[in-house]
Amino acid sequence: MITGGVLSHIAAMSNQKIYIAWNSVVEEIFGKDHLIIAGDLNNLADLYQRQNKYAEAVGLYKRILEILEKALGPNHANVATVCETMSRLHRKLGQEDEAERLEERARRVRSVH
Repeated sequence: MITGGVLSHIAAMSNQKIYIAWNSVVEEIFGKDHLIIAGDLNNLADLYQRQNKYAEAVGLYKRILEILEKALGPNHANVATVCETMSRLHRKLGQEDEAERLEERARRVRSVH
């Protein structure tokens, strides 16, 4: 008998493969710096967070941040949101200095709005 935990693990692995495959297709169509890519990467980063794969999630959020800065500018509210998310992840990884730096950046961006 397959337990719920096993089914959840299988579903998460399937979702990860789907996100990665879909992202490759979308990158070919729209280019690697399109906002759609940021949204897809965000979905995958959220999945990694649910799996406690914080370092992998941080890597994706760094890429999301690059896309958002390029597409929306460095002072857009979405940039602040990603910085806040990354800050929480860095705290979970025990990287307090980086967490503080990102929190400060998010505050600066939010102060503009």
